[in-house]
Amino acid sequence: MKKILYFLLAFLCISLQSCLYQEDSFFDDSSANRATTDVERCSELLKNAPNGWKLEYYAGKNYSMGGITLLCKFDEKNVSMMSEIGSRKTEPGVEITSLYKVVFEQSTMLTFDTFNELLHCFSEPILSQNSNFQGDYEFVIMSASENEIILQGKKHHNKMVMTPMQANTDWSTYIASLNKITNEAFLNTYILKAGGEKVGKIERYSRVFSITTQTESQEAPFAYTPEGFHFRQPITIGGKELQNFKWNKTRMAFTCTDTGAEHISIEGVYPEGYKKYEDYTGFYYFYYKTLKVDAEGNFDFVDAMPFIVQLKQQVDQESYVMLGADLETDIIVNYEKSIGKLVLRPQYAGDIIGNGQYYGTYILGNNEAYALPAHMGADFGHIASYVDADYGLVAESSTDGILSFVEYGTFFSSIVGSSATSFVLTAYNSEKFSSSTYLGYLSWMDSIKLMPY
Repeated sequence: MKKILYFLLAFLCISLQSCLYQEDSFFDDSSANRATTDVERCSELLKNAPNGWKLEYYAGKNYSMGGITLLCKFDEKNVSMMSEIGSRKTEPGVEITSLYKVVFEQSTMLTFDTFNELLHCFSEPILSQNSNFQGDYEFVIMSASENEIILQGKKHHNKMVMTPMQANTDWSTYIASLNKITNEAFLNTYILKAGGEKVGKIERYSRVFSITTQTESQEAPFAYTPEGFHFRQPITIGGKELQNFKWNKTRMAFTCTDTGAEHISIEGVYPEGYKKYEDYTGFYYFYYKTLKVDAEGNFDFVDAMPFIVQLKQQVDQESYVMLGADLETDIIVNYEKSIGKLVLRPQYAGDIIGNGQYYGTYILGNNEAYALPAHMGADFGHIASYVDADYGLVAESSTDGILSFVEYGTFFSSIVGSSATSFVLTAYNSEKFSSSTYLGYLSWMDSIKLMPY
């Protein structure tokens, strides 16, 4: 009897094991089938938009850098992409192609698995430093239909929306319309009005408005549209929900277009002491301190003999060229339109001796050191406008009209540990700038000042 009982128990265990195995296999197969089906469904949706998709891409932790528009068209394995801001090496509105995949890794994902300049510029290291713009290139597909695909960054978790582009919309024209708004709405300072009355103040950082009223402060990421901009999500001001705004160049203002909130506007204001582009053209005395080294190798900075330079238009509303017989080479001076000030930024000087003997680049320094490799400071490219890259030396004006160049932002000081005060011309024996081609500095100009001639 015991033998029969043991046999029955053994048979039951074997049967249960067999059932469990079959059940696991059933669910594994079902899960795998569902995953494959969803990958195929999402792949078809991506490919079936006749004119591609508009992706509002948000970089920065918690959307801290705001949104930009990427236009994407998918085929079996390639994606063609165009960006409103471009990248370090690619101009806005230039189309590039790279590979992509839709895969299943715990959930269905869209991944751009080969280098895409327009997308990976947000995740690659900045100037070889251990930091980036906190952007994603792998996305969990949260939901997908022919009208909308919602993505979430795998690493930084920002949610983003893709919508199909209208079939008759030209990509280049669309990107140009976004850039038109960006260029016209160049100010960083605004006031918030309701019914014509000031109710708050606003500062813009990248694509984020920092809004302050009497009762609250909030950060509101946004993306530009062909008409103006819209907030990533509606915000509430004075009990009204706001999201969509239309630009008016004449008024330098964005006006809300949402029902019931049409009386609310965001109006640009010029900072105190703002100077227009044409106010800076002309002749100046150029003052600076130069590096003096004695026979024992001790160094000090002493006043150099001033000389005359001219600021001449290079690109209207954007830059000047500084000319002077006592300069080693011409220097490009930027006009920072958002604040109405001159900025000296790291830049290539090109062939500075002649016949390809020496090549130069201007970099930032102070009365103690300068940063190597020198060329890195000039490598922000087209993405600089998006991140409001406030690096360089900015000209602060005194009451007597003298312009004194001091560090702009904290880019240099965050790396070196002290503020930038110098503009240093360094030399290379090749136009391929690197530490191996570096020869030394040619001129070291500290505490630069311009006095109207």
